[in-house]
Amino acid sequence: MLSATLDEQAERVAGLLTAREGTNPEPVRRLGGEAWLVRCGAELLVLKRGRPEQDAADVTWEHDYLRRLAATGFAASVPVPALDGQSWARVDGRIWGALSYLPGRPLVSEPAPDQAAAGAFLARYHRAARRAPALEQRPTAAGLARLRAVTPWERVATALGDADALDRFARLIGDLEAGLRDLHYEALEQLVIHGDATNDNLIVDGTPPRIVGLIDFGSAHLAPWPADLAAALWRSGRPYPDAVECDLDRVRRYAAGYHCESPLPSRLAQAIPLLMQGRGLQLISRRVRRLPPDQPIDRMPEVTLSLRRAEWLHAHRAELTSAITSALADGEGRRNADD
Repeated sequence: MLSATLDEQAERVAGLLTAREGTNPEPVRRLGGEAWLVRCGAELLVLKRGRPEQDAADVTWEHDYLRRLAATGFAASVPVPALDGQSWARVDGRIWGALSYLPGRPLVSEPAPDQAAAGAFLARYHRAARRAPALEQRPTAAGLARLRAVTPWERVATALGDADALDRFARLIGDLEAGLRDLHYEALEQLVIHGDATNDNLIVDGTPPRIVGLIDFGSAHLAPWPADLAAALWRSGRPYPDAVECDLDRVRRYAAGYHCESPLPSRLAQAIPLLMQGRGLQLISRRVRRLPPDQPIDRMPEVTLSLRRAEWLHAHRAELTSAITSALADGEGRRNADD
């Protein structure tokens, strides 16, 4: 019923789009999550419903950044002023954005290219992001350094199901905070990280398939750039979606691909497993924080699963660090071969 209701709402929002060539805009299909492909004359657009907490300032920040990113030539969706001359509108209390469509399919659905290509593409995004700097932080950003402060602790305790799980969550946050201090995390170079550059958001096209673009900047914000590798590997480092553990070879290949495209300093490479742990804790906090404050909650299986994954990362940090360190040598070898 919820899905049907959202589809009906998307159809109504599509009706607000500025028609071109005398045709009526019409939804073509749901792309997944809360995004729909819409035909508007000869043009295909994406209608995306924003998060409940997204407001005018937040969507303005995102769309302004995407316009600056487009000016660098990087392949990502571009805001389209198709909603009464604007690229977004508020409908039934929620923000809806209109974006250009990148043809292709998610890398997660394809056997190739492999993790090395995904890592290299993220490095190319970072090069573009350095040429499209944001002057201020995204209004809804809640980075790793603020995790303790923004976490709704009582509701997280309920979502995790018991006091022991909450204690384990709190210990992992303490471990993260100590690691960030040792890394001097806040002093690292910051840029607009994508925040969720997983294989689900990398678009491939052609034969043989190659990565042609990056979508969904809903998690983009100013942050130290190594956090972007960690956020990507949190999901793309696992051998399959429901896995708890990471595949060390997938992690190694991803880091090697990044390093081949853009040198990854050893000190920062070794911090990636810690930041991956932080990503998992961040998702727990965010998932609970985004629930309506008046909504009763019970134990949430997806939250307890994220805790198990964060604990696995903590327990296997040495193996992950070794895999990533070996990737630097792999990347050097590839770079030398290319030279």
